[in-house]
Amino acid sequence: MIYLAIAIAVVAVVAWLLFRRPPNQFVIAVGKMSPNQRAAVLLNATIWRVKFESDNPEFSGIFLEPKMFPNEVYEKLFNDLFDIVVLLGKQRSAYQKRLQEIGSKEPMSDEDLNACRLWMGTTGARCGKIKIEDMTTVWKYFRESMPAIHEAMIALKERHELHQNLRLDGVREFLEGIPPEIIMQQAQRVPNLI
Repeated sequence: MIYLAIAIAVVAVVAWLLFRRPPNQFVIAVGKMSPNQRAAVLLNATIWRVKFESDNPEFSGIFLEPKMFPNEVYEKLFNDLFDIVVLLGKQRSAYQKRLQEIGSKEPMSDEDLNACRLWMGTTGARCGKIKIEDMTTVWKYFRESMPAIHEAMIALKERHELHQNLRLDGVREFLEGIPPEIIMQQAQRVPNLI
């Protein structure tokens, strides 16, 4: 009987080692971020969520509550967010080039891009395109960054003012016009994944 239990345990461990998938690159990238960087991404993701739900009240809760909508809706949102990630990557390159042309050594932030990736991964986990375990790990990292939210808000405002002063094309209204205290409060809300 004990040999059978040992054999089953060995087979289970071997199967787990052979068939587990490594985490996607976003999980690894988030794991390497500092708490302040994660807090800045979380603030940007919160702005995305609040703005999206304000503009699309019929989809209120789509980012925070699992299975609130059919899989097809999550798949469509995942694909739309993927397209936005591609577009943001191109815009980021153009802005970086513009900064270099005017002599600025200010590095362009990935926070907005990573905020979109965060929601893309969250919706992807709900429709089976991204591993739930990966996004659970990602959201664990973001929960751990909550103490750095206030500092990240200050840095976000400073960077916004710098970009306004440089007159970069496409500079939006700070926090999309949403009051900072609302963003800080909403950043505390993280999604359920299952």
